[in-house]
Amino acid sequence: MSILIRANEQIGTLDDGKLTDAELKAQIMTFMAAGHETTSSTMTWMLHIFSIHPDVQRKVRQEMLRNIGLPTKDNKCPLSYDTLNALPYLNACVKELLRFIPPVPNISRVATHDDKILGYDIPKGTHIVLSAAALHKLKSVYGDDAEEFKPERWMDPTTLTEEQRGTTKFVTSDMSWAYIPFLTGPRNCIGSKFATIETKILLYYLLINLEYAPAPGFKFTPVARVTMKPSPGMQLIVKRFLDSGNDNNNNNSNSSGATVVGP
Repeated sequence: MSILIRANEQIGTLDDGKLTDAELKAQIMTFMAAGHETTSSTMTWMLHIFSIHPDVQRKVRQEMLRNIGLPTKDNKCPLSYDTLNALPYLNACVKELLRFIPPVPNISRVATHDDKILGYDIPKGTHIVLSAAALHKLKSVYGDDAEEFKPERWMDPTTLTEEQRGTTKFVTSDMSWAYIPFLTGPRNCIGSKFATIETKILLYYLLINLEYAPAPGFKFTPVARVTMKPSPGMQLIVKRFLDSGNDNNNNNSNSSGATVVGP
């Protein structure tokens, strides 16, 4: 934000492209909401998904430990952009989470000129609302299991079993119009790659150290605001994960647990 303000101060006039105070405020609010709120929401839902799908949680952790390993005294951060992007199951889980529960469920755009879409007249200045939450669950696009969390739909079919291939409708490039967690086109999210790699980094440290299970008796309701949030929050049972050579929930964690509350 400070870089934006300083850069704006160096521009002479509005005619030269200087932002007004109102525009500057709007941009700063966008950075705060898009750069913090969305990632927080994504992490909350990702940990919830891991808690109710322990097999998925275990597979992601195993992939991380097998291909990256644990931090060491000499290498406290063994991560790199390339190593994180070379984890196919983690990548599939992040993509599927953004499909299953898009951080921004509804997106609006303003028509810059008169147009006609599917026979409907769209006058210039019309506010058009796109529902990513609805679009991402279209069974005509994603198959009958569109309302299920299924990372396999994003994976290379050759890496899966014959049974998995037979029950999975894989995502292909011609389905990209129905996947808009970061929108698309010239006004898509400029922070999409940053947000994705940030999510993977956070998941690495959260999964190699901790494991997650649902909090007994806790109930929540998804609420669509600017971002999709659980109300009245999210509670999970969190235990320290102790690696003893294999990832087994009963043998690799201590007996004590704690409850964490998400946004």
